[in-house]
Amino acid sequence: MSIVYTTLEKINIAKVSQYYCLSAIRKAGLFADGIDIDLPRKIYLVRKNVEFMYDISPSNSTLFATSTFLLGLCAPYNMLAANTINAGNSGTISPINPSGVQQYPIYITQANFETATLYPNTNIFGTNIIIYYNQIQRYLIPNVDFEVLSTGVNITMEGFDASQYDCNLVIEKFYN
Repeated sequence: MSIVYTTLEKINIAKVSQYYCLSAIRKAGLFADGIDIDLPRKIYLVRKNVEFMYDISPSNSTLFATSTFLLGLCAPYNMLAANTINAGNSGTISPINPSGVQQYPIYITQANFETATLYPNTNIFGTNIIIYYNQIQRYLIPNVDFEVLSTGVNITMEGFDASQYDCNLVIEKFYN
């Protein structure tokens, strides 16, 4: 049995797959265990083009083939991403085990923000974290671009506004 995803589902799977791929590369170390280190960027670039065309014309005849190519780029992360989304998380993962200890990485989107800049999560306080901001393709600088508060993470980067713009961030625990 093969699963046929809509173009919008493929876009959402690509968003999450990109993070899984990036995380796998960072965890693999110097040689990235044979993973193409440009793959997260390739996924991002193709996804943004598919998204752009989908926003203009969801019925465009080229979208199915292009979004299928995008899904192929996401392998082997696409099924993991699809399962995450189909589990009801809408592409966001913020797992907390029963003991209340935060599990990492945390994938957050615009919908997870309480205000334009505050991601509420009290379990992060007291932990060294790093944040990767997908839209600008870089890590945010602690105490310059973001601050960890007892109530969660406040993004202080100039121009950041989760209430106005789509945002996809990944929070990971930083080990010294």
